[in-house]
Amino acid sequence: ASDWDAHRRYAVVFDAGSSGTRVMIYSWLDPAVAVRLNATADAQFPRIEKGTPDGVDWMHKVTPGLSSFGSRPEAVGKEHLQALLNFAGSIVPVSKWSGTPVYLFATAGLRLLSDDERRGVLSATCSAIRHAPQGFAMPDGCDRHIRMVSGEMEGLFGWLAVNYLMGMDAPSSPQTYGFLDMGGGSTQIAFEPTTAMANDYEADLVPVKLRTLGGKDVVFRVFSTSFLGFGVNEARRRYEQDVLFKEYPIAPAHPADIPAPKDPCLPVDLVVPSRLPGYPDILGTGDLDVCLANQRPLLNKSMACTKQPCLFNGVSAPLDDFQRHRFVGISEYWYTSHELFHLTGGYSRAKYADAAQSLCAMSWSQITHDFEAGSWPRLSNLQDLQLKCFKAAWILTVLHDGFGVPRI
Repeated sequence: ASDWDAHRRYAVVFDAGSSGTRVMIYSWLDPAVAVRLNATADAQFPRIEKGTPDGVDWMHKVTPGLSSFGSRPEAVGKEHLQALLNFAGSIVPVSKWSGTPVYLFATAGLRLLSDDERRGVLSATCSAIRHAPQGFAMPDGCDRHIRMVSGEMEGLFGWLAVNYLMGMDAPSSPQTYGFLDMGGGSTQIAFEPTTAMANDYEADLVPVKLRTLGGKDVVFRVFSTSFLGFGVNEARRRYEQDVLFKEYPIAPAHPADIPAPKDPCLPVDLVVPSRLPGYPDILGTGDLDVCLANQRPLLNKSMACTKQPCLFNGVSAPLDDFQRHRFVGISEYWYTSHELFHLTGGYSRAKYADAAQSLCAMSWSQITHDFEAGSWPRLSNLQDLQLKCFKAAWILTVLHDGFGVPRI
């Protein structure tokens, strides 16, 4: 073993999302050793690191998601998990396999399956991991190590990760960051409320307990909520139904002979097949403002909340004036602003909306030409650009109409 590995422990964590599963290998110095090396152990949280010395190649992803095995769970080991387990086994030293805990947390994709399908997939997953040659440890049994987590729990994990990465390495760290996650099936928000708001929402806050290297507990009170069905892919599915049903309340007898319904959230002149059998193709007209207006009803803002402030879909949250909060957005927030629009630094609605306006107004032939000319080096697939106007608009809709972020 290398010097780096000498007193190191590992954990293998699977993040089973709606569109794919990632395995991540984490490592940390044995706490007893870390305490000896750290004179200020009470003032420091343990340092969790990526599982490779250089921090490169510590994770691996396969697609599609775990939920695609709902009707054939018996195939999940061979067709899905085996490659991920082999990857994890190549990172964790063989001598430490049996002492390395493994966890799989499934999110929105599995939440959308039936109870029977979900149980079948989780059971087959546990069996595949338990009988794999790596023999990673599950001391607390399948129920604790292999499970579907709630959207609220997903938000709390995200909140922890973001604050850890933003430098919350000690109990004395300043104000924490809020967490925004835009996935495919759901969207999450988690944050530490201001003192005034926390008092009104006491029963809705989760105590997040962290322990310093020296064994001292530090508690943060965090609000976390999830909106199932409001991730970009589920929002698109619901939106498309609206477009088709508005134009054709009853499925047309001869869909090929009727004009294509128009969709302002698709690039100009792009034609996509309808997901609903018996309905005609959909034609893009690329108009961001009309797209935003058409998306707004999907938020279900008219649904009543039990208390204020009311966000959307009947959910209230202890959000104070946004000047008192700071948020980090991940997943689709990042893909769209960074990979698509090449924006960096803090969020500016003006810059983001300008970029979205330009993209939505482009013809599909122009987008195809620009893609082939290398305009989006971080995107590997032309097909991904078909829904980027919709996704870019959905982020504006959720941020400003949903969460009430000021339009500045």
